[in-house]
Amino acid sequence: MTASVQSIPGRGLRMEVRCDLEAVREATRQLRVFLGAEGLSEVEQSSWELACMEAVTNAVEHVLPGCEGILLRLGVLAFEDEIEVVISDRTAGFDWPDAPELPESDSESGRGVFLITQLTDEACYLRGREENRLVMRRRRDARRPVATVESLEQQVRDLDATLATMTEELAACYESLTAIFRFTEDIKRGQYGNELAAKWLSELRPVCGADWCVLRLVAKDQRTLITVGSTGPGVVLPPLDLDSPLSGPVATEVRALKVGTDIWFDEASPLEPLDPLVQMLNTDVGLCHPIFYQGQPFGVLSAGRSSARPGLTAGQINVLHTFADFLSIQIRNLRLQEEYVRGQLVSRELQIAERIQRSLLPEALPKTPGYGLAGFSQNANQVGGDFFDAIALADGSMLLVMADVMGKGVPAAMFAAILRSTLRARPDLAAWPQELMMWLNQSLYPDLDRVEMFVTVQVVYFDPQSGLCRIASAGHCPALLATPPGNISSIDIGGPPVGVVPGCDYRDEIFSLDAGALLLLYTDGVTDVQSADGEAFGEERLKEFLRTAVAEGRDAEQACALLSATLTRFRGSRPAFDDVTVLVLGRSAAMAGTSEPLGNP
Repeated sequence: MTASVQSIPGRGLRMEVRCDLEAVREATRQLRVFLGAEGLSEVEQSSWELACMEAVTNAVEHVLPGCEGILLRLGVLAFEDEIEVVISDRTAGFDWPDAPELPESDSESGRGVFLITQLTDEACYLRGREENRLVMRRRRDARRPVATVESLEQQVRDLDATLATMTEELAACYESLTAIFRFTEDIKRGQYGNELAAKWLSELRPVCGADWCVLRLVAKDQRTLITVGSTGPGVVLPPLDLDSPLSGPVATEVRALKVGTDIWFDEASPLEPLDPLVQMLNTDVGLCHPIFYQGQPFGVLSAGRSSARPGLTAGQINVLHTFADFLSIQIRNLRLQEEYVRGQLVSRELQIAERIQRSLLPEALPKTPGYGLAGFSQNANQVGGDFFDAIALADGSMLLVMADVMGKGVPAAMFAAILRSTLRARPDLAAWPQELMMWLNQSLYPDLDRVEMFVTVQVVYFDPQSGLCRIASAGHCPALLATPPGNISSIDIGGPPVGVVPGCDYRDEIFSLDAGALLLLYTDGVTDVQSADGEAFGEERLKEFLRTAVAEGRDAEQACALLSATLTRFRGSRPAFDDVTVLVLGRSAAMAGTSEPLGNP
């Protein structure tokens, strides 16, 4: 809640409170204090307190679901002859009866309206589309003492005191404005941190007449209050748990943030013995002021001093409130700026990682007379873990590689780069996929196990002279071999992914790439592509696509381009959630060749 005295000190009070019972009870208590200071009798104070409590309770009861955090405004004007109270809210409101009467004893509504009309001289309820307003007026008790010389002299002294208070408040406003200018300059120079927050509080402390100030902010987890600045005697204030229920022992700062209103403590209402603020020196009188930003809890600014000194003036309280609002805006802006800069850095790092990953893919695939080779890779995120390669060997053969690193993002791209370098380091093992896979697992297992990652890999040694292929797999999707007129073979070798089991044995298998055949290597992102209805593309659709491509005599380049277009069309507007990588090897239908068995390791 924020409360501020009007331009004529002691003649007006304006409060904004959260529309819940805890907050409005505190507001009506402060209303009574204000009316007492205005000279109203205990009977008048009680009448106004009861009328206002009934009015604000009506507002709380008519809050729409989901709008419990809205604010309710309560304004009081004290005139010479009457008191006027205006309560404004943005609730659903209700219909005010033309002639309020006391309802039946078993009725659950109507009693509050009747009480309001009995406790005030005039009550007018205006129900609007954007805002509801209840205006209540009541004449002050006419029994006033006859003016005497002594009373007139006392009025003069009161006016002098009022003038002194106004002068003090004006000076405090000037000092606070000067401090805010200095804080702004500190921010422009890029200075921010707990040390700067402590510096700001040290400037605020004398302006608001406090012996100490403490600023706590809601942590990023939204579950704790952490100290970011203090002018206390060097004590360490532990974080406060925001999940503490109000029904039990709870720190005053947490209570203030939960009820959304200032909480005062003094000799009549002291802090609990275990309250963290008790550690501060001279903690006899003070308040905890909750800070909200765009309706969300942001922090708490607390200030206190010895009861031997006069209480905080309205001007000092306004300075503290103004400073808290300014501080919350500035800190929020700084956090947003830091998040923006951090986001820009991450984006830049991802751009670099993406370029590195793209550089790992072959710029041009090897060309072999009578054969075609084509591939593509599409990342779900900016950087992914899919990887393919085609390594041309000195004798005219080649090694095809298809891999999928667990996960996405930079870590997956890093291990894709390591995998590429490791594979290219042993061209002597290319003709023996079984041996190559065992060596690859032995080399990468320690690093992958340490970070709890793994890689599925598929390698195919291809000899264009014989048209024979030798394939080994480490937990990867089965390769698909399509031969005319449309026969499909699924080549599933088995074997655990690289990085899962140390010292694992793998096996390989030999097959022939006949004339007109297509060999498809792919990652599971292909079959996992989903349509707008959430249906997966699946292996059967992939087989049907390949069967049609072979029947229509498509070569590798055509089949690869057509598959990319088919997957894009199937997904439609649905965003990709996994990387998609494809490598297609095809043999010309007109090409005849011999198939001689490959050697064994």
